[in-house]
Amino acid sequence: WGWDTFDERFNRDGRLDALQSLQRQLLRNGFAHLKPGGELVYSTCSAAPSQNEAVVQWLLDTEPAAQLLPLPPCAPGAAAMPCKHGLGGMPHVVRFDPATSGSSGMFVARVRKRSDADISRASPTSRRQEDV
Repeated sequence: WGWDTFDERFNRDGRLDALQSLQRQLLRNGFAHLKPGGELVYSTCSAAPSQNEAVVQWLLDTEPAAQLLPLPPCAPGAAAMPCKHGLGGMPHVVRFDPATSGSSGMFVARVRKRSDADISRASPTSRRQEDV
């Protein structure tokens, strides 16, 4: 069926809407407790873009100090789970595909809380995502 239709197929009875709301609250609370310069990792065991990229994008859109940072490359070798960077048009995020990783799926994003000085020095386009 593909990832493009996953949310609508999985969102029976508004299940994803409730989870997305909860995840937004959790992410905002964690971000609020960061000191300027502090970082957090947002990770889910979901393959649903509404719980992953959409939640991270929501934080970037609502918190001027939020900055999405690059993650290290996926580790090669037999012990590492295969992953894909930059899915859904969002750079710097990583998703582990259930079919290739042998897991239920996983999503990872790294967010930094910028200081007021960092925000004022940044251009509008670089405020949300660090240039690679």
